[in-house]
Amino acid sequence: MDELIRVEIDDIIMTNTGFAMVFIDREKERVLPIFIGPFEANGILMKLQGVSFPRPLTYDLIKNIIEMMQGYVEKVVINDLREGTFYATLYIATNDQVLEIDSRPSDAVAICVRFGAPIYVTEKVMAISSIPLEEYNSKRSLKSQEQELEEEISKEKEETKSYQIKEEKTRQQAKKKEVLIEELKKELEKAVNEERFEDAAKIRDEIKKLTEEL
Repeated sequence: MDELIRVEIDDIIMTNTGFAMVFIDREKERVLPIFIGPFEANGILMKLQGVSFPRPLTYDLIKNIIEMMQGYVEKVVINDLREGTFYATLYIATNDQVLEIDSRPSDAVAICVRFGAPIYVTEKVMAISSIPLEEYNSKRSLKSQEQELEEEISKEKEETKSYQIKEEKTRQQAKKKEVLIEELKKELEKAVNEERFEDAAKIRDEIKKLTEEL
């Protein structure tokens, strides 16, 4: 049996060719990027960032069904790569058996993160498709430096603004942001339902930004 490597979701990034799920093997310092669709990317990111909705979305519904059947996700294994397509198996444990369900990695991971279950990749797949962590970091270094500069400028502006305004005004602004976040959540849910995934990604990032400012 091929060795299983425990990985973590390092990030979900948007590239020129679409969204990519980036897994990291910390022990051997290598990463595995897998391109996924915008719907799946949003489904994973919304859970990782703690964005919730009044009504369950598709992956939340699947989680509820599994739990109502007295089951849970045991693990996900990304176990094959054929003709540029990754394959995964979703392991669902019930009272008396473990079901092995053939899945796309993106769907399997979107369900997996809702149970907090571990993610594994076979050594065969890692050997074929992973890249060294150092190489991955160097490719992102310039972008990271730009982001750090933007964050530093934003931080300085925020500190200056906080110094100039009174405490009461700050509380009022916080309340306005909370209202805006709730409105954006409704817009996000609407965008996802209408499959406007690019709009959904922008709205999600705005929610994250506003939440961090509270």
